Amino acid sequence: EGIRFLSEVSGLADGHGLPKDPSKARAVLEQACGELAGFACNSLGYLLEQGRLGPPDLAAAGAAYERGCASGHPKSCEDAQRLRGSPIPR
Repeated sequence: EGIRFLSEVSGLADGHGLPKDPSKARAVLEQACGELAGFACNSLGYLLEQGRLGPPDLAAAGAAYERGCASGHPKSCEDAQRLRGSPIPR
């Protein structure tokens, strides 16, 4: 279910299989992240960091990663640390 959701949102962000609509993709991910879906927060952070939802926004990406981390999503914690330049514990 989560993979399908992310694939559809990525399609909105990039225009693969759906009309390109980065603002709609961002709104969908922000809503899912707001409901503490860690994978959605991580995806939002990644797309913001990469500039696939508009100009790259590292501050917003970091906030999304942090929110995902707070919801217990380990990859979000790693990405938040990476973005801050902190060493990632192995």
